[in-house]
Parts: sequence; C-alpha cells; structure tokens
Amino acid sequence: MRTPAAEVRQTGRDSMGVRLVNLDDGVSLLSVTKNGEDEISPKS
Repeated sequence: MRTPAAEVRQTGRDSMGVRLVNLDDGVSLLSVTKNGEDEISPKS
C-alpha cells in the first residue's frame, strides 16, 4: 500500500497522528518504510 505524502493531512503538535487505514481484527501491520516522492512511479 502506498500513500503519497501530499494526500496525508498535516496535524498540529498536540495530535496523536494520522490514521491511514483501519485494519480488521486479527490483522497486523508488519512494517512501514519511507520512500522518497521521486522514487514512486506516477499513477496510470
């Protein structure tokens, strides 16, 4: 799953972060990796 940084809304310092996806019960996220915007190919 990829989400361009431009699609993530900015938050203030008092926030708890931004939720990108809701996972079903029993589903875990294994890792997160930051890619540079220039490394991501444009959507077709």
